[in-house]
Amino acid sequence: MSGVDFLTALGRLLRDAKLREDFARDAALAAEQIGVAETDRAAFERLDVIGLEAQATVLMRKRYRTAQRRLPRTCAGLNQRTWPSFANYARGAWPASEATDALAFAEWLLARGDAVDIEEINRLRFSLGTRRIAIHLLPRKGALPLPAGQLFMRTGSRILEYLIRFGW
Repeated sequence: MSGVDFLTALGRLLRDAKLREDFARDAALAAEQIGVAETDRAAFERLDVIGLEAQATVLMRKRYRTAQRRLPRTCAGLNQRTWPSFANYARGAWPASEATDALAFAEWLLARGDAVDIEEINRLRFSLGTRRIAIHLLPRKGALPLPAGQLFMRTGSRILEYLIRFGW
């Protein structure tokens, strides 16, 4: 009977915090849950729990730095809560791409009621979509006391973005 190979099982452990918790309690049961192949089961069950958690944190920090680059104003607004918020979000989510990860984090923050820069979310949503043009009205805020709009245009492989202010 074949099963999940060692590397695939290790990858699942690294990306799934709940599974790592299960593994820490009972490695054999976690191996059974994953369906680790008999030939790899002994090596899998000997994995170091502390080392696994450390490696998972390294991977999460890498994702965090990417999200920070894509959401600079949102992360700056969260200040000291940025990393703990991202770590909490990332425990239950593993993205298909860096852009989808940043967008999912922003949407997770929005759902929790945290302040998120809407311009950054609009930019990510447009970049991940297929529309050739999009216009968004922006809420009035600090540096934009007058109404404003955000215009996106897709020209081949490039995305153009314009901020349009209405008023004086």
